[in-house]
Amino acid sequence: MSQNNVGDSGLPAHGCFILGIRLLYLAMMAGAATCLALFGVQFAAPLQEAVGGVYNPLQPLLALLRDATVPEIGGVDVAPLIGAALIIYARYVLALWLAPHSGENGGARVPDASRAQPVGATAAPAASAPMKPVARWGLTGAAAKKRRMELLREIARQKRIIQKSTGEEREAAIAAIRSHQAELQAQEKSLAFMALDVVGSTKMKVSEKPLIIEHAFLAFREWVDGIMGQHGLWKSSWTPDGVMAAFPDLDEAAAAAQDVLKGLRQFNEEGHEMSVPFQLRIGVSQGNVIFDDDARMDEVSHQVIDLAGHLQKYASPDTLLMAKHDHAKLRHRKGFQMASQNVDGYETLEWKP
Repeated sequence: MSQNNVGDSGLPAHGCFILGIRLLYLAMMAGAATCLALFGVQFAAPLQEAVGGVYNPLQPLLALLRDATVPEIGGVDVAPLIGAALIIYARYVLALWLAPHSGENGGARVPDASRAQPVGATAAPAASAPMKPVARWGLTGAAAKKRRMELLREIARQKRIIQKSTGEEREAAIAAIRSHQAELQAQEKSLAFMALDVVGSTKMKVSEKPLIIEHAFLAFREWVDGIMGQHGLWKSSWTPDGVMAAFPDLDEAAAAAQDVLKGLRQFNEEGHEMSVPFQLRIGVSQGNVIFDDDARMDEVSHQVIDLAGHLQKYASPDTLLMAKHDHAKLRHRKGFQMASQNVDGYETLEWKP
């Protein structure tokens, strides 16, 4: 198929509309004449009454038409029909005149530049154009990762320029770094992470039948998943004896951890057949993380995630441990006590059921 057949047909839109108005006017005149020829006076009176009723507010215009011409067909006054056609035509001419002046006021629709290009054609970027920010929702998956790597490499290059240059060149490099960092920050999400681990899971399995072990840990996972789901779980990644989970809200992550710990006794009594009860350590942290919607938990590496894992490791059995700065962000802080553990340089607080 020729590219000339794609998009606009080549006929000017203005000319098409004017031609259509003329054809409509001729059709109306011809239709009225045909009806009058076929039905005579029986058609004339109702036509005049109906059309005249619609255009009563336009009597001055109709009077002018009657004075200037003789708009009758078979004794029927067709001035209202001519007046209607003139009004439509005048409205369109006025719209054409206003269109060039309305763009700066936002009144005219901006044409889609992509329609002016042939199929398969892409706009060539300017040779010296700087790296432009990409909207957070503009790239996903591999494309988003590639873009981030480009930004990081460019930041490293600009830092080398800063070390070797002075004056305007140095200031330009600093500005470029700030721009790239802002683009990276725009891709961040505020997320809370809950790291949960079963204490002594290896010893729990000693002397237990494999089927009982399998059933117990499957039941445990299903039970924890259900609680996390009630608190807005976004993503999770399970290991044989624990989970790392992401939540959009810090309070929901902490509440999920608390509900798991509060319900643990009942689960141990009713949820499995193992002789050794489940004991848990949980850590929760929150921060801004670059985490694509289509990425898996195990594909993301960030110090906020690491902190949740470290808090879990230092927590006492059946305890939730949080850094003091994250605890201060909670809307519901009751029940926490200062803890003795200092994790990654942060003071901590713990919660027990």
